[in-house]
Amino acid sequence: MDSNPLLVYRLFQSYSENWPDHAAQHIEDIHKLCEAFLLEVLQYVWPRRFHNRIWDGFIQGEVDWRVKKAQIELHKLKADRLKLITPYESDFLIKYYQQKEADLAKQSSFELPMQKYEDDLRKMLLLYEVSSSDQIIAL
Repeated sequence: MDSNPLLVYRLFQSYSENWPDHAAQHIEDIHKLCEAFLLEVLQYVWPRRFHNRIWDGFIQGEVDWRVKKAQIELHKLKADRLKLITPYESDFLIKYYQQKEADLAKQSSFELPMQKYEDDLRKMLLLYEVSSSDQIIAL
């Protein structure tokens, strides 16, 4: 199908290089927002004398547990990004040819120069979709 079957894999790795950093920053930002919001709710609902006990006894542990779960998911994202799959597995090929047929049916002759780039993008997106299936080979 391609002269270089690993091109799509390399493009995907290259384009997704910043995903872990963006995801880590997102986790940190959401953590700060959640803590600030929960602190405001606590201050609004409960008398001041109960703040520390409620925060330490209930809220902080739950927030920390959820941040830990998010960090575990981030670790999975980092690992999944580096997995090598064979892009010509049956799922990949079936989906690729279905999409290609649909695109060719609605394509005009003026779009031919862009076809190669769109084809590579289609393969990268399918590679991402198929990479989460059971047909993954870890590097």
